[in-house]
Amino acid sequence: MAADKKSFLLYCDLIHSIEKMPDEKAGVLFKHILRYVNDQNPVTDDLLIEVAFEHIKQSLKRDLAKYESTRAKNKQNAEKRWNKQNANECDRIPTDTKHADSDSDSDSDSDIKSIINNTLPETFVSGAGEPSGINSKAERFDWTKLVEQFNTLTGKNSKVVPEKAKKQIRALIKIGYTKDDIITAIINCHKDPYHISENHKHLTIEFITRPDKMEKYLSLKTS
Repeated sequence: MAADKKSFLLYCDLIHSIEKMPDEKAGVLFKHILRYVNDQNPVTDDLLIEVAFEHIKQSLKRDLAKYESTRAKNKQNAEKRWNKQNANECDRIPTDTKHADSDSDSDSDSDIKSIINNTLPETFVSGAGEPSGINSKAERFDWTKLVEQFNTLTGKNSKVVPEKAKKQIRALIKIGYTKDDIITAIINCHKDPYHISENHKHLTIEFITRPDKMEKYLSLKTS
């Protein structure tokens, strides 16, 4: 796996193969998978484990290739934006194009666009006449308005933006993320089935502005 990649996908249809294995063998296979994604290069003499793992390994390789491709594109887009003279701060950085709009997503997409287009420029940033350098963009964040926006979107009652979250947001802005991206990630995370099942107890400003969480929930397709 990539050095800074902390997660991987196992697909639901894997159950059809696993259910045919004894529990002990399934446990061995799971350990084999974990060793592989942690770059321990596991080897097995068990033909059943080897055959079952081969399909999983190919899926992991394909997912890693997609991850690296998306990461490279996002990096290039960020570099292009910040190298431009008079770049528009609110321009969206293109994300993974596989998450195209569909009919089933039209309502949520409309909600996101409405929030981004109608709310953020007025409530997320103060001092419109300030210089447009990278550092000033981060400093111009109205943290009080960010908390209000976060509470509106999530139904929470946060009081302040933690210092750690402020540092994370400044770092995100420097590498090309926008206010639009942060709001989209919050919305997608709030609609994620896992977070719904957990009553959104993990969803905080500090959580959603971690680089890995921003990348995950910015490109997450919600229903």
